Amino acid sequence: WDLRCYLREQMLTWLQAEAPEALPTYRAEATLIRAHAADAPPPPEADTGLPRDTSLSTDPAS
Repeated sequence: WDLRCYLREQMLTWLQAEAPEALPTYRAEATLIRAHAADAPPPPEADTGLPRDTSLSTDPAS
């Protein structure tokens, strides 16, 4: 474990010195936002042309 951490730090040090353009210029955090399954429409590839079975729907409006 220590060797892996050491090598990672040395690679980053080398990248900073030799190829700084290869490093990101700012930190970003990716998040996935999901809608509730009942609220979200099905993806286009899920359209089979068959009628949807709404008997299991929890939405009282449907």
